Amino acid sequence: MGDRANIVIRHQAQGQFPGGCIWLYTHHGGHGLPLRLQKALAKQWRWADPSYLTRIIYDELSKGHHGAETSFGISLSPADNSYHLLLVDTAEQTVKLLAREYADRETGARSWKLPEHPPSVDRPVLKCWTYQEYVDLELDAAEPWRSIGIDPDTGRHPSED
Repeated sequence: MGDRANIVIRHQAQGQFPGGCIWLYTHHGGHGLPLRLQKALAKQWRWADPSYLTRIIYDELSKGHHGAETSFGISLSPADNSYHLLLVDTAEQTVKLLAREYADRETGARSWKLPEHPPSVDRPVLKCWTYQEYVDLELDAAEPWRSIGIDPDTGRHPSED
């Protein structure tokens, strides 16, 4: 059984190169994901350099497991997920808490599952912090998701009711 979660890194277009999202996936570390992201940003390294920042976040996410066959992934599309999404917007230098559920663009049906095509981050933004505000959050190591407003019993943010 896993504890799956994703950090989404949004890169802006640069010249002729399109922007897009890089999905960092953990199979067993979802519970502590908000803390891992905070530790990576707390270094204050390369905040204005999206490629390096992505690597710094991945290094913190996979710390102690480098070279292992399983447990972490990097993708252009979402992997499995059990939590809300943490979106790092490199152009805005913000961290956004996105709803776990989303409304299907065609049917309007709500689902917690990640859409297959296209890999979408078009979900309600529940909270938004600058990088520094996110670093300054007092996250509870035992329940970091609760610290950012997610009720561990319901898996929901108050604005989702």
